[in-house]
Amino acid sequence: MVPELTASAAERHSALQNWVDRGQRRMRLSSEGEDVIAEGWYDLRPEMPGHSPDAVLASYELKIVLTPKVERIGPRVFETGQAIPRCDERHIGQDGWCCIGVFSVWRATAHDRRYIAFLDDPLRNFFIGQFAVDQGLEWPFGEHHHGSMGVIEAAAEFLGCEPKVRAVKDTLRLMPVLRARGTSVAYRTCPCGSRRTLGRCCFDRLYAQSLSVDPVTLAAISADVEREARAIKGMKPLNSGAEGWQ
Repeated sequence: MVPELTASAAERHSALQNWVDRGQRRMRLSSEGEDVIAEGWYDLRPEMPGHSPDAVLASYELKIVLTPKVERIGPRVFETGQAIPRCDERHIGQDGWCCIGVFSVWRATAHDRRYIAFLDDPLRNFFIGQFAVDQGLEWPFGEHHHGSMGVIEAAAEFLGCEPKVRAVKDTLRLMPVLRARGTSVAYRTCPCGSRRTLGRCCFDRLYAQSLSVDPVTLAAISADVEREARAIKGMKPLNSGAEGWQ
């Protein structure tokens, strides 16, 4: 069970306003119920030496939503200007929802784990990719499938296991055991699929991960994987209190 994490409206408003003031001054803040929202033009700027600080590669009309559960699910971003085709190949839903990445997995490896930092590199990389495709280039970053399988693949990449539901779930179940018991479980079969014992395979890497990633983040990844695994099987989600990934 993932602890219920909430952020106050005042804290979310302040964090989003600071982000807007740092470089997205064509966006304006508002509220809808308990949600704090930034809407307007998002300016994609080059970050190479020699460019004017006012240079803009492209601009996109966005709606960024910070719900009270933003600490758990991350910011929700929608492209509202219809500038990007609504299709899986462009990683965008029919309602304009932008498939920027799996927030829980990003948080496990991010240097700055604040939810507002998700609007820096991950968001910028998403629109760098969109800009590149519009220029006739290939998507410049690694890609996962859209939807449920994308969550499984992102978790597998982080864990270093096969991108299969069972391998991901087995590896995630092993993490708290490794954290608590260390080398005493080295005799177990490694979840990577090698059929070797953990001690002769991925123990060092997985043990280091079990110590470096906080248990709440690992629990969040596990909850996301469980939800999407059930979706792949056509099962109803468990009542975990978390919103869906899509």
